[in-house]
Amino acid sequence: MKNSLFMILLVLSLLSGCANSGFQYAIVSKDEPVYSSLPSGQRHSFAPTWQIDSESEQFGTFHVKYHPSYNAKHCIVVEGSIGGSKNGFDPSTSLRAGELTTRKNPIVLDTGASQGVFVNDIHVLENNLRCFPVQTNKAEGRDYGLGRCFIPQLRVGRMTLKDFPCWYLQRHLELKFFGLPVARDDSIIVGLTALREFSFVVFDGVGKEAEFSLDGVFEPDQEQAWSKFPLSIEEDHGNAFLFVQIPVAGQLMKVQLDTGSGSGLSLNDELWEKLSQKEPRLIGVTLKEGTELYPYVGRLPCKKAVAQLQVGDRLVSNAKMSVFPAESPLLSDCDVILGMQYFQDTVIALDFKKAILWVRK
Repeated sequence: MKNSLFMILLVLSLLSGCANSGFQYAIVSKDEPVYSSLPSGQRHSFAPTWQIDSESEQFGTFHVKYHPSYNAKHCIVVEGSIGGSKNGFDPSTSLRAGELTTRKNPIVLDTGASQGVFVNDIHVLENNLRCFPVQTNKAEGRDYGLGRCFIPQLRVGRMTLKDFPCWYLQRHLELKFFGLPVARDDSIIVGLTALREFSFVVFDGVGKEAEFSLDGVFEPDQEQAWSKFPLSIEEDHGNAFLFVQIPVAGQLMKVQLDTGSGSGLSLNDELWEKLSQKEPRLIGVTLKEGTELYPYVGRLPCKKAVAQLQVGDRLVSNAKMSVFPAESPLLSDCDVILGMQYFQDTVIALDFKKAILWVRK
């Protein structure tokens, strides 16, 4: 019921044009001490450790249905929970001693997130997570913390991520009407460095489910019914970025693939000028002023357009495009970001073992 209420409010906000004013940053219990130190032995790096239930191992893959919020967000989001108990760690290092909660959360499977897992202040306080503050930032006139914390386990379907350190932000998004908070964003983000541990991950926009395999080989039922494009992962100081070589508007481009975004194409203004002069479908298309909201970046100014666009072998009739200035922090690591809006009615597979993006035609 809570998820249904949130979805109704979200849709009403979008339809009424209040999305820009409705979503605001907030901090949970800002007067309460949010930080406690991690034991020094916990500050080193961990390799991601995924485990699946024994009954799943015989099948090699398992499926997880999309979270209901997918219908509004269109990014890849499933359901999961932070789990564990005080038996697995010293409760004196947590904010409040006791068992961790097993409340369900939306889990965004986000290849655009360059680290493993991201949580916010809601998860830290509800689950008594051990924290190690790194820095304090200031935005919109308020101080908020950024740091590392430790999750005993993160449960997604039959999959469990064990003993994993993650990043946390001491703020979250709230949806407000007439100044009153009516819903909070309690999404957990699972980023590329955790997802790449699978041999392949399939996102089915038609069946609205994700498929995972730790060591299987992706074999499409009819290979001729799929397009395939080269995938690559680039790393920089512990951050990982997923790129695909794919034709966009008739030009082969290296784009960052962002499954955590429900948008279409995000590009810089210089590239837009080139495309809008060469691609017949984009000539004369009008850009309108707007913004895009990214929970861990903020609200960014851009210009927006909707047009027909050829992406790979697919002609997208209502392709959304967001054009950002060259200095925008969103495009600091690439020129183009490709979100999931263009793939809502098909199936894609991230084949990490073969370094291929498969797209059903």
